This record gives sequence, structure tokens and C-alpha cells, in this order.
Amino acid sequence: MTIILNEINYFWKLGYNEEMTDIYVKVYQNSYGISINIAEELINYGDKIKVSDLNLNQFSQRNFIILEAIDRFLTKEYKPEDIHIGGDSTYNFAIENGNGGIFIAIQCLEWLEEYDKEIDKLKTKYSIVQSFFKNNSNIEYLCVYTSRLKAGTIECRYTIFPHNYSVENSYSYTSGLLEVGIQAYFPKFKTTINGIQTEKNVNNNNDFEITNGELIKYNGNSTHVIIPFGVEKLKNSVFWNCQSVEKITIPDTVYSLGGDTFYYCENLTKLTIPKSITIIGDNPFANCPKLDLVNKSPHFIFEDGILYNKNKNRLIYCAIKRKSKICEIPESVLSISKHSFYNCIKLRKIVIPPSVKIIENNPFSNLPLLKLENNSPHFIFKDGALYNKTMTTLFYYEHGTKSKHLMIPEGVKIIGRHSFYNCKTIERITIPASVKIIGYNPFTNCSSLKLINNSPEFAYENGALYNKKKNELIYYSISNTTETFVVPSSVKKIGRSAFFGCFNLRRVELPEGLLKIDRSAFANCINIKEINIPKSVESIGEWTFLNCVNLKNIMLPKHVLFEQQSFLNCPVEIKKI
Repeated sequence: MTIILNEINYFWKLGYNEEMTDIYVKVYQNSYGISINIAEELINYGDKIKVSDLNLNQFSQRNFIILEAIDRFLTKEYKPEDIHIGGDSTYNFAIENGNGGIFIAIQCLEWLEEYDKEIDKLKTKYSIVQSFFKNNSNIEYLCVYTSRLKAGTIECRYTIFPHNYSVENSYSYTSGLLEVGIQAYFPKFKTTINGIQTEKNVNNNNDFEITNGELIKYNGNSTHVIIPFGVEKLKNSVFWNCQSVEKITIPDTVYSLGGDTFYYCENLTKLTIPKSITIIGDNPFANCPKLDLVNKSPHFIFEDGILYNKNKNRLIYCAIKRKSKICEIPESVLSISKHSFYNCIKLRKIVIPPSVKIIENNPFSNLPLLKLENNSPHFIFKDGALYNKTMTTLFYYEHGTKSKHLMIPEGVKIIGRHSFYNCKTIERITIPASVKIIGYNPFTNCSSLKLINNSPEFAYENGALYNKKKNELIYYSISNTTETFVVPSSVKKIGRSAFFGCFNLRRVELPEGLLKIDRSAFANCINIKEINIPKSVESIGEWTFLNCVNLKNIMLPKHVLFEQQSFLNCPVEIKKI
């Protein structure tokens, strides 16, 4: 598993099931199947889909996006025999029309990093699109496509350019191809002018920002939020930290709840999952301690304070209000979702049954009294740490373990994301030479921790952990007493949650040449007063400066992209330069 940490989870979310050891299969219409060989890191597209470039069968981030896009077309009942992968160097795959021509050519790009730049280029340089169609006169449409797994749901974006795209006809489309209700080979594109698409018919007001049927932002402060009828999707984290809300009414037009949708709505008491809901991402109700949940969707089961999918093979959410201190996970469960038990502080014991094969991003985080009992042959629980069966990946460390020093065994290659999150008792972790991958800051909020690093893939200096090239800062120790930290000039990226909770810091100097500041990088740095944003920075992630209550001013280059919640609960005055 060298490309991404959660490959198996990704395939699981796409609907693939393990039919044989390390072989995952999904069957579409007319019993057509695609299989994935985890051990050999290969995708087998079956005997009908044409594959001209075998490099596109191999595991890579780009090839996963191609796989996910093809999955959407097959789910829409496009014919596998019409799909041709790698037939031309200017796009990744095409859907043929059966008459010798091509209905649509699809170019797959990585989210944000490549996609936005490509769309901006194509919309400002018409000649590029015109040249493409001149060289490919038999193609009706060009689609630039991207997707990602975020918060338990697979999001996609695409832009479609028609054959006659030009200065005079500068219309492109961002929906109408793969949405619910659209038939294969019969798209219903909506015209966009200058990239702005006509809204769906939704009863809207200033409290809600809705795009293409998706609620992307809530601006209100009501105690009872009534989501407008006509909304179809709730974006990941859209009600994150809405402390005023006590009740939310979701209309029957909504079919998808994004992951972390109501995260930290600490006063939310009433919410009903309507019958229309078919998709739920990673625990939308994490850290809602007062919530009384009601489920009316036939696609999910809510019993004994725990929410499952309808087959009870995915555990999504455990209510903080659940009375029992023991949770014996049912034998039917194959997957325990991210954050599913987050902050269920009453829990003393969780029993993992033999059926569980997938444990997502630390579902047991912030459980100080928990004792874990593992009965699954797919995992090993040793010295307070949970590993996969080959002990190559560390998933979780039990907070109540008496030892204050963990020597991770030689042979472990991956330290999973958030695996030690908020563990206050651990003081030392020894990273062995075998470790090659560290998920985004697994040591977040470990207030007493110092590392001993023996891996040549990483560098640990002055309380900061970097990758081997020192162009990414992964983690900075909360226990450091210094008030000023100068980030080395080699660093191009500040990793996710890298400085989370570093209360001693007053000032951070970032180098010119830094390109990206990732999600929650400086969250809960409550005493930080001064930080510079170099002109080289291109993007700032969600919640980067969350709760930086003493950060009053910041100079932000005009070109820097940042999320709507990058400065949440931070009184900073932003000055664009």
C-alpha cells in the first residue's frame, strides 16, 4: 500500500467486496465485473472494456480517479464495450457512441492541485479546446473530471466543453451528465455563462448558500434550522460547530449527508434522518452530546444507539448519549467508520468481532477510559496499539495504557492518521527504521509527547518532524517551551494539524517558497499572536487558524485560496496585499 493509506476503504466506498484474499470485485449490470488485486496493485477492467495503455491499470492517485469515473458511467448503465481506456494521449478514456464516433472523452485530474488550473486555462485559452476538437473531429464532448474521497463520501466535479466551444459560443457545463435522473447517453446539460450555472429551483434565503442542489454553507444562527425544500445534498461539515442550533429539519428532497455534517453541534438535540437519505458519509453527528437521533430511511438501521447501513456491515455512528458502557459490535459488521465512536466518553469497552476487516481513520479517538477487545483475525492488538494482521500498519493507541513509552515494532511501515490523537499520557514514541509512511499528524494534541525517530524516511529536529527531504513539516511537539519557531527554508508544505494545540507558541516565521498550509495546521494555537503568510503560498486549508483567539492581524496575498472556515473562531483582521 504505497500510494494512499486508505486504499481498501476507498474501494469499499466504491462498492467493491473482497471475494478472495486481496481480490476485490464489483459487479455491474448484466453481471459485468471489475476486479482489483491489492497484493499486485493492479486493476482488471474485465473483457469488454478496452485498455490500450496498461499503465492505467496500475495503482496511482490518477488511476484511482479514472476507476471512480468509470464506476459512475457503468452505474449509469453505459455499456462497458463502449469504454476505451488509453486510446489517445490527450485524454484518459472515452465513451464511444457505437457508430464509429466518440460521445465523450474524459481527462482525469487530481482535485484542486490540477483540476482548477486546467479549467482556468481551458476557459481563458479557447484555442486549446478548439485545437483538441480539430484533431478529434469525431468527439462530441470533452470532459475534464476530478474526484476525491473526503469525510466518507466520494465527491466529483467535472466541466464539459462541447464540440463547437469558441469565443462566440463560450458555454460549458458542470452538471447534467452523471446526476440522479440522467439517463446514459442522454445528458441534460444546463448552460453556464462565464462559468456560472443557473440554480435549481430551491426556496432560498440569505441563511443558506446552495449550488447545484447542494447546501454548501449555512450563515444563520437559528435554534431551529429548516433546510429549504429542493436541496439534494448537504456538504461535508456544512453545520460544523454551529453552537446555536438545537433542532434541524431535513426535507425529503435530500439524498446525501456529507461526512462531519453536524460535527461539534454541541446543543443539537433533535434530528430526523428522512426516508430519502441513501448516502451518509463519515459520522455526520460526531461530538453532538445532546442529540436524540431518529431514523426514517430504509437504507439505514438505528438500534441501541448505533447507526448502521441497511446491511449492518458498516458501523457509522455511536450516540454519545448511549447508556451502556459496553459495545459489542455485531458479527455482521465489516467496516468501522471514521470517528464513529468519537468522544463517547462513557464507553469502557468495545468488542471487535471476527467479521471486521476495515477500520477507518481512528474511530476510537478521545475515549480515555476505553479498553479494546479484538477478536478479528485481520488485526493484532499488542501493548495498547492496534495493528493490521501483518503488523505493517498501526491504526490506534489506547489512551489508558499504563506504559508511557511505546516502541513501535520493527516491520511497521505505516503510522495511520490520528492514531494517537489526544493521548495525554504518552511521553515517548520510538519510530522504527521500517516506517515509510506517516498519515497526517497522528500525534495531534499529545501534550506530553517527544519522539525518537530511527526512520531514514523522516527527520526529527528541535521537536519538529519532517519528511526526508524536509519539504513537509508533519508535526511540531506541543511540549516545546519555545515561544518562537522559524520554519526551515526547505519546507514547501505545513501538514495537516502540524502545530495543533501548541499553546506555547507566540510567533511563527514561515519561509518564502512555502506553497501550502494544510487543514487545521495551527488550530488551537491559542497564544499565537504573529504569523507571516509568504507571497509564495497558494492555499490555506479548512480550520487552519481555528481558535487562534490572540491572532488579531494577518497580511494575506490576494492570490491565496482559503476555505470558508480557515479562520473560524479567530478574531483576525485580514488585510489583502
